[in-house]
Amino acid sequence: MPHPKKMKTDKFQRVSFIADKVTFPAFALDHDNNSLVKKSPVTMDWHHPDFSVTLGGHTVTLLEHDFDNFIVQFDRYCRSGSHRQWIDDPEWKKLYQVKRRRLQRVTGTSTAVRAPLVSSVPCHHCGLVLPTATVIQLDHTHPRNAAIGSVAGQSRAVAKVLRALWPMTVQSRATGAKAAALGKPKPIPPSKPNFNYAYGKMKKPKYTLTTEGEILLGFLVVRERGQQRRVLTKCVNSFINITPLCAACNGPSKGASIRRV
Repeated sequence: MPHPKKMKTDKFQRVSFIADKVTFPAFALDHDNNSLVKKSPVTMDWHHPDFSVTLGGHTVTLLEHDFDNFIVQFDRYCRSGSHRQWIDDPEWKKLYQVKRRRLQRVTGTSTAVRAPLVSSVPCHHCGLVLPTATVIQLDHTHPRNAAIGSVAGQSRAVAKVLRALWPMTVQSRATGAKAAALGKPKPIPPSKPNFNYAYGKMKKPKYTLTTEGEILLGFLVVRERGQQRRVLTKCVNSFINITPLCAACNGPSKGASIRRV
């Protein structure tokens, strides 16, 4: 894929191409192989107040405001770096009820002593409150490596991120509490463990991109200079794909039951 001669980032954090038009491939999600699949070339006519995009003879108009908002939100919630970076993020802490609490500990045979105030967070399956820095585990809703059902979840993480940030990119809208709370921020309650991941049913609408979704995914790859792996990694380690769990709820046996996604 030829790269544009020059790129710059404007105040909206979207990539602006010097040329009036630019061509790049759209991408679909291949959940069977946990990857991105290159599709027909997209021609983007970069003008205001909207962008006219042609894919396989089909023209789609992306409003500039919606497009800019999507890119800003993607950069906000899908950063480079470890997934543990979110544990210090103010919005993530509000969402998952991270607070300084007095946790009890036993120092003798019968006496419970109140410990000093420590940063703590409830497991968001069972609700058990644990110290944030030392005990709680951060779970990828869709894991990077082979885990449940011997299939990784990078392509599914992309679908999860896209439908949370811009509903028109996926055939079915996000219905989870986290997607509804993004940008508020609004605390969400722990949910009961439900680990049936239904990996064999990932071609359902909520994991299938629309034409707009395939175009925007292609644009995200362009922003990473064609490196598909960087887009996949950012989505896997994104704010949207990370949940605090205790060791029991995040243990190896969770794959034997039904997981809610």
